[in-house]
Amino acid sequence: MKQYVRGFALLLAVLVFAPAGVMGANPGEHDWWLLGTVQGNRIGEAVITLRLVKDGDSAENHVSITSTNKYGQYAFSDPGQGLPPSAYKLVVYVGSDRIMEVDIDRVPRGGRVPPISIHW
Repeated sequence: MKQYVRGFALLLAVLVFAPAGVMGANPGEHDWWLLGTVQGNRIGEAVITLRLVKDGDSAENHVSITSTNKYGQYAFSDPGQGLPPSAYKLVVYVGSDRIMEVDIDRVPRGGRVPPISIHW
C-alpha cells in the first residue's frame, strides 16, 4: 500500500510540475484528464505504452502517447481536438507488441479508467 501511495504522489507531482511546453502554453487548453493503472504480475519488467486513438482510427494515427511508471500508473490530458474522452480508445503495448484495445466511452472528463489487466 505504501508503494501505491508513493507512486500516486509521484504521478501527481509530475502532473503539477510539468513544464508549460508539455502541458500546453495556454491555461485551460486541456479541459480533461484520464488517469489509470495497468495491472499484471510483470509490470516492472517491460515498458508499457498506451496510445490515445480516435475511435475508428488505427493505432498508428494516435493523438497522444504515454508510458506507465513502475507502479503501472499513467495519465492522459485532452489532446486539444475539442472531443470528449468517449471519442477515443486506448491501445496498450508491451515493448513493441500490441496487447489490447480499451474502450473508454463511459469514462467521464477527469475520470479514472478502470484498471487494465494484462498478461504476456
